[in-house]
Amino acid sequence: MRAARSAGKMRNRHAGGHEVQGPQARVGVMTRPKRRTAAELIALVREHGPGALDNMEWLDELADYTAAAAFLGVDERTLRTEAGKTNADGSRKLPAPARRFGRSPTWTLRSLVLNRAARPGRGGKGIPRKPRAPS
Repeated sequence: MRAARSAGKMRNRHAGGHEVQGPQARVGVMTRPKRRTAAELIALVREHGPGALDNMEWLDELADYTAAAAFLGVDERTLRTEAGKTNADGSRKLPAPARRFGRSPTWTLRSLVLNRAARPGRGGKGIPRKPRAPS
C-alpha cells in the first residue's frame, strides 16, 4: 500500500487543475498570475491611464459591499456611507452599480478602481499658518 502524498507534493503535481507528469512535476508547475492590490491598480491607472487595466479580465468580477470593501481595504460601512453621498460637483462618490440582485447593488472591480483613481489625492501642504505674535 502506498503512502498518501503530502499537500505540498499534491500541489506541485496538480498545478492549476492540470496534471504535471514525471520529472517536470517540480519544474513545470503552472502558477496563477499574481493579483494586484487595489492600491497598486489605482497607482497604475493614475500613471498610465485606464487602458492599463485592459488585459486584466479578473477585474470584471462583480462585488457586493462586503467583497468590494475587502478588495479596496476599507470598512464595509464606509462604502455604504459613500453610496449615499455626492461630491461637490454633483457626481456620486461611488459609481453606478453594474448590476442589482434584488435591492443589493454590485460593482465590477474595474469600475471601483477607476472611480478611486479619478478621485483627487491628498493634495499639497496647504496654507501656511500665520506667525504667532510674540507674547
